[in-house]
Amino acid sequence: MPRRYNRKAMNQQLFNILEKNGLTVPEGVTLRCTIDPASCYIKISDNTGDNQDRRGLYEKMEEILNKGENGKSLYTHIIQSSYISKELESSQYVYEGRIKFEYYHNINGLSYGMKGDHNANFLRYCKKYYSAYAEKAAKVGFDGFLDMELSIDITSNGFKDAFQNVNWSDDEDPYIVGLISGTTYSTI
Repeated sequence: MPRRYNRKAMNQQLFNILEKNGLTVPEGVTLRCTIDPASCYIKISDNTGDNQDRRGLYEKMEEILNKGENGKSLYTHIIQSSYISKELESSQYVYEGRIKFEYYHNINGLSYGMKGDHNANFLRYCKKYYSAYAEKAAKVGFDGFLDMELSIDITSNGFKDAFQNVNWSDDEDPYIVGLISGTTYSTI
């Protein structure tokens, strides 16, 4: 179960970062991480609904989580958590947004990435990697494609999927229990 393993690894990394900085998410609190696709900046808000002021906690979390490649790694993890057996399970997932994210973050580092005619570069990218979207790219350009801002919740137990039916952190989720119990392993 790669998604379960990846979630456990992401949770461990999150807790290591928080612990190193003397932070914990209190029991019963749900914080929402929303990642901007262009900057990969992680914005944290309180999603608990009890009107408690936790700005100090989530502002400090934003400060420590927005270092290095954390935003890009978390954004990619949410994308990968959106699927079950090639079936989309997330209402926040927008395929055009994924194309934009991949273009911006994978091509941006290349010499022709964001230089020159931005729309022409994006059209070339779509023709090469996403030919079904090349016609749309020619008509509307990069800015005409939908953006995909992604969110995931943080609780005292770690990350919890938002806007989808399956939660990869939930050991009691009936779908995941069925997947795990139906998985057979063999030795080589």
